[in-house]
Amino acid sequence: MKPLYDLQNEINRIYIAGSRFAINDPRLEKHVPIFKKLGEKAPVFNKIADDLTDLIHSDATQSATKLMNLGTLIYAILYTQGETIQEGKERIIQIPNLSLDTIATNVTYHQLRPIIQALTVSGSHRIEDIKEAFYSDLFKDFRLHSYVVQALGDKNNEVAQYAEDTLLPYIGKSILPLLRKQFAFEDFAINCRILRVLITLNDETLPQIVETIFKENLPKLQAEAVYYLVKDQANEAFVIQLCNDKNRLVREAALKVLAGSTWKSGLSQLNLFYTSLKTKTKAKLEPIISALSLLKSDYSEELFSTLEQSFEHIENAVDYKDIDKKIDLFSVEIEVLRYKDHLKTYAIIERFWANEFLLKLTDKKFFASKFPGYAEQDFQSINNSINYIHTKINRILCTLPEEKVIVFFDKNKAILNQEYIPTYFALLTQKPHDKQLIYTYFSKWYPKVIDSDLIIESYNYSTTLLLDDVDKKWSQLAMEIKKPSYEDILLSHYIEPKFSKDFNQRLTDYVVQKNRSYYNSESLYQLLLERDVPNKFDIILNDIKNYETYHNLAITDEIKAIFKTFPKNYASKFREIPSYRTSKKFYFTFDELLTIADELEQQ
Repeated sequence: MKPLYDLQNEINRIYIAGSRFAINDPRLEKHVPIFKKLGEKAPVFNKIADDLTDLIHSDATQSATKLMNLGTLIYAILYTQGETIQEGKERIIQIPNLSLDTIATNVTYHQLRPIIQALTVSGSHRIEDIKEAFYSDLFKDFRLHSYVVQALGDKNNEVAQYAEDTLLPYIGKSILPLLRKQFAFEDFAINCRILRVLITLNDETLPQIVETIFKENLPKLQAEAVYYLVKDQANEAFVIQLCNDKNRLVREAALKVLAGSTWKSGLSQLNLFYTSLKTKTKAKLEPIISALSLLKSDYSEELFSTLEQSFEHIENAVDYKDIDKKIDLFSVEIEVLRYKDHLKTYAIIERFWANEFLLKLTDKKFFASKFPGYAEQDFQSINNSINYIHTKINRILCTLPEEKVIVFFDKNKAILNQEYIPTYFALLTQKPHDKQLIYTYFSKWYPKVIDSDLIIESYNYSTTLLLDDVDKKWSQLAMEIKKPSYEDILLSHYIEPKFSKDFNQRLTDYVVQKNRSYYNSESLYQLLLERDVPNKFDIILNDIKNYETYHNLAITDEIKAIFKTFPKNYASKFREIPSYRTSKKFYFTFDELLTIADELEQQ
C-alpha cells in the first residue's frame, strides 16, 4: 500500500498548490510506471495509472476535475482495502460537505497567502485586502475556510465582524463542521460570534448546543441563544421567564426577542412589564423601553396612560432634585413612542412642548426664585435633561409618517424648539411646497440652526439648474456672513451666475485669506476654474506657494487634472514654486509639480 500513500501525498500537495500545477509535473510522472507495473496484478492500479496520465497531460480547464476524480479513487481504495475502526464500533459513513465546484480551483497557494495573512496576522489595512478578496470571489476556495473561522476571534473588531456578517454566510453550510469544531462552551466573544453564525445557517446541532448553554452559567452565550428560541413558539413561556433573568444581558435579549415575535401572549406580557412596573429605575426601564420601542403594532393603549402619569410626576415634583430625577426617568420612557403612529403619541409630544412649567425651568431667574439656594450644576443638569428629551422626540418623529409629522409641525410651529427646525425644513423641502413661505419662516434660523450644508442638500443645489428669486435670497444671506465657511461659499457658488462680480470677489478673498481651512483647496480651485474670475490661474498658483497650503496639499489625480488646464506659459511658474526642502515630507510634492511643468511644456 506504500505506493498508494506516496501518491496520495503528492495529490494532497497539488490540492494546496492548485490543480494546474499537476500539468507536466515530474513528481507525478514518476508514479505512472509504478502503477502500470502494479496493474499487472490488479486492474484498479491500471485505472490509477491512466487517470494519473490524463491529469498530467490535461489543460487548465480540465485539471481540477481530473484531480478530483483521481483523488477520490485513491481515497476509495485506501478506505476499502483495510480495517480502520475497532471491532464492535459503528462505522460512520462520511459524506463530503464540499461540492466539486468548491474544491475545483486554479488559484495557487501563493495567491492565497496574502489573504491568509490578512485573516490571521495583526496590522493595518487588512480589512481592505479581505474585502478585495471577497469581491474577487476567492472565498469559495475551501483552503481559506479555516482561516475565516479563526478571524472570528480577531482583535480587530472590523475584521471579526466582516467575517461574521459577510464571509461566513457567503460560504454557507459547508463551513458548519469547522464552526462546530471551533465552538466551546465558554463566555468569550469568539464563541458568541460562532453561535450567531450557527443560528444564521440553521445548524442541525443547535438544539443540543442551546440546551447545554442554558444549563451552564454562560450569560453572554445565553443572550445570543435566546434568538434561536424565538423560532419555536413552544419556547414562548421560557422566553417570558428569561425576561426576569438576574443577568441584564439575558433580560434585554429576551425582551427584544418578544418584541420581534408574533406571539400574542408574549407581546401582551411585554406591555405589562412596563405598565405594571411599580418601582421605576433606569436599570429596570431601559431594557423594557428599548424592546417596546421596536413595536409598530400589538402595543397596548395603557402605554400612553403610563407615560402620561410619568409626565404628571414631573409637574408634581417637590424640589429640584426630585424634578431632575423624574425628568431623567421620563427621558428614558418617552422612547416608547417610537413607531407608534397614534393620536396619543402626538398629544403627549404636544403637551411636552406646550408645558409652561418646563419652559420656565429653562429660565435661570425662575429657577432661582422657585428653588432658592440651588447649585449651578443642578440648573444645568435639568436643562441638559430637557434638551435631551427634545432630541429624543425629534428622533421619534423621524419614525412616524412624514405627511403627518409635517402637519404636526405646521400646527405647532409657533412653539417649536430649535431642535426640530432642521427636521421640519428637510421634510418640507422634500414635498411640493411654497418656497417663499419656507424662506419667510426659516430664514430667521439661518445660519445658526439651519446651515448652508442642509440648504444645499435639501434643495439639491449641486444639480439644480432651474433657480428663482427665492434661491437668490438664500445666496444673499450666505453672502452677508462676515466669516463664511466653505459650505457658505459653496451655497452661493451653486446659485450665483458665473459672471457675478460680487461673488467672484468673495470667492477670491476666501481663497487668499490667511488661516482658512486648507483641506478644501482642491474644491476651491475647481470653483475658481468654473467661474469668470480674472487671474484665476495666478490666484491658484500663488496660493500653492503659501507654506500652509503646500504643507496640506495632496497631489491627487484631481489636482493634477486641475493643473493641466493651466496655459502652457505657466510651466516656468510651476518651477518657481519653493520646494520647502527643509522637510523630507515635501520632496514628493515638489517633484510632482516639476513633472506637471514638463507636461505643460509639451502641450
